[in-house]
Amino acid sequence: MRTKNIILTAIFAMLAVVMVAQTTAKQKAADKLFNNYSYSKAIEKYLSISDKDLSVKRNLAESYYNLSDFTKSEEWSKEVINTTGYKADDVYRYAYILRINQKYPESENWMNTYYGLNSGDSRAVQARNKMNTYPSIQKDKRQFDIKNLKMNGKAEEFGPNFYKDEIVFASSRGASSAIKRDWNGNNYPFLNFYKGTADEEFELSEIKQFFNKKNKKWHEGPVSFNEEGTYMAYTRNNYEGTSSDKTRKLMLFTSEFKDGKWTEGLGMTFNSPEYSVGHGSLSPDGKTMYFASDMPGGFGGIDIYKITRTGDTWSEPMNLGPKVNTEGREMFPFIDYAGNVLFFASDGHYGLGGLDLFMSSVSENTYGTPRNIGFPINGSYDDFAMIIDKDFKKGYFSSNRPDGHGDDDIYSFKMLKPFCKPLKGTAMDKNSLLALSGVSINLYDKDGNIVETVETTEDGKYEFCIDNTDTYALKGTKEKYSEGTNSANMNTDASEVVADLLLAQAPDFILYDFVSDRSTGAALNNVKCTMTACDGSFEEVYYTSVDGDFTKALKNKLNDNVCFKVFYEKEGYESKEVSYSFLLDHPGQYNINEKLVRKGGTNDLISGTQTGTGTGTSTGTGGQAKIEEGDIAINPIYFDLDKYNIRADARVELDKIVKLMTQYPNLRIELSSHTDCRASKKYNQVLSSNRAKASMNYVRERISNPERIYGEGYGESRLANGCVCEPTNASDCTEAQHQMNRRTEFIIVSQ
Repeated sequence: MRTKNIILTAIFAMLAVVMVAQTTAKQKAADKLFNNYSYSKAIEKYLSISDKDLSVKRNLAESYYNLSDFTKSEEWSKEVINTTGYKADDVYRYAYILRINQKYPESENWMNTYYGLNSGDSRAVQARNKMNTYPSIQKDKRQFDIKNLKMNGKAEEFGPNFYKDEIVFASSRGASSAIKRDWNGNNYPFLNFYKGTADEEFELSEIKQFFNKKNKKWHEGPVSFNEEGTYMAYTRNNYEGTSSDKTRKLMLFTSEFKDGKWTEGLGMTFNSPEYSVGHGSLSPDGKTMYFASDMPGGFGGIDIYKITRTGDTWSEPMNLGPKVNTEGREMFPFIDYAGNVLFFASDGHYGLGGLDLFMSSVSENTYGTPRNIGFPINGSYDDFAMIIDKDFKKGYFSSNRPDGHGDDDIYSFKMLKPFCKPLKGTAMDKNSLLALSGVSINLYDKDGNIVETVETTEDGKYEFCIDNTDTYALKGTKEKYSEGTNSANMNTDASEVVADLLLAQAPDFILYDFVSDRSTGAALNNVKCTMTACDGSFEEVYYTSVDGDFTKALKNKLNDNVCFKVFYEKEGYESKEVSYSFLLDHPGQYNINEKLVRKGGTNDLISGTQTGTGTGTSTGTGGQAKIEEGDIAINPIYFDLDKYNIRADARVELDKIVKLMTQYPNLRIELSSHTDCRASKKYNQVLSSNRAKASMNYVRERISNPERIYGEGYGESRLANGCVCEPTNASDCTEAQHQMNRRTEFIIVSQ
């Protein structure tokens, strides 16, 4: 049994859902045991029910999961998805347990099915984009020497942290008092703080309770300290009472060492009886802390947040954003000594099963794409709570892998070679050679896939962490600048590779074209785009990049009318010619976006225009959104500022789609949701994703085969007019103009 996993289930309320009250006394008794975390007893009751409905099968799968019987959990998860009425989340859970059982190809197939049901879920998108990459994570790169510590017992030890010359960790190894209290979830004592001294082999000895005063009757731990060991942040249950769902949530407390003793714990102002806050990780100076929480407003189950301290006051929590956080669980953060790397555990990012450990580069408040640390640190079970010393040579992590001594164990590791080789450089203005901040740098692998994206700092610096000897391509983009490119060969004996990027100032007017697959939304590279002026004054040929786009400087003046045609050609796709005409009423970038149909596909029956920051219309796909069959007009739906709820006027349009999809049971519709330009790009990306989910869910709840409607959010990247806010997030546009951008549009893909 895994107390840590069951605690997270109970505390964060992620895996077990309180089911609707059942009719039979036997099922009610089983549900009561399940909701009280007595999973073994609940299983006995559930198995004795002859006619098992969907909720019983679902609870059996969860009960076996929480008891680490993943074979039985898989069996009952399969029963769930073979029962009428199953939900998209059930498909995800089945794919998840298959991954734990190392059935990776089968898991990926089911994640692909889940993508069809919920394409807005970042976990599904990652699984789709990283299909068949698990062998590279499984490969032992001879980077770590790991060892299970001898001090581990049958209970659980996890969450180690540095404290001066000692290691402090959480454990349920036993109570020191005469009164022994056990937790109902696994009959182990409640978690307490323990400490040990590390020897040259990283083993811990002289194990004893950290102190008696703070060890009370509920769970306490893990804990983190500043470098001096005079300030601590620790996690414990809410002693004051339970939440509305009758669980004791986690809370975060701080304490100072004064006059030879630790002060009474001070709770964080954002603690709440209704959600959990915990797993704090302090910076060496104690002025920055990362922590995990399922507080409202996050991206999903459990997110990682950051706060900073001025005097005795901590700032409001800042969510690390969608690059780090997913709809799953991100927890157990650890910030390295220099503050440049964040380690954390996640089951939302692509991994080998359960919780995997990841690392993300940190630059001010910008976080690099998380990188799976790989085998043997990660396996198919839960691997979490990793710490590393200031020299990046040794550390510890926690795992419940089967070869351990008992439940969760603490493992030591020694670095046999560095995590990676730095690829770094500076983005500069091509003419003045002055450093450029805020440049978005894309890193491409040898196959043209984006590996990671970072932004340059105030001094124009960027850095990636590369763990192989491949050659990479780099592309830097910044508003009002043309893109800068370079390449970097990592097959060198140098300790680091430097590749600078030079960006030229862009002309006043830029045309940007993005070409994608109509059905999947994937970017299409190497599309031949023949551009011809309406008056025949020029004809030019462009090819889309690996990102599916190209840019062109427009040699026009303010208030000029621009008119041209583009003929799109790509092998395997229907060719099309589109006419564009728009007014250059402001300096900047004008976006056009086209979607090509695979040969043998269905022509569009709903048409719409997406003109980015321009004001043009496309005669090939433009005009009023309209369905030709039955002459039923389907218009875009609109949203209130900063909201994603479905308005009354939007329901009218969505009901039309429901009616149409009911009439045509093979009809498939793709939607795209958007925001206006106000607020940050990251915030708007999340908001548009929520609008896409709300739009999809409204229709899915009312039709058969709900996977037939899918889509995603595009943030502010595809504005319908010239209302651009960057870089200040402010605009002179009217509210009516902004309203036109807060929309969801619909396209029929096939029927």
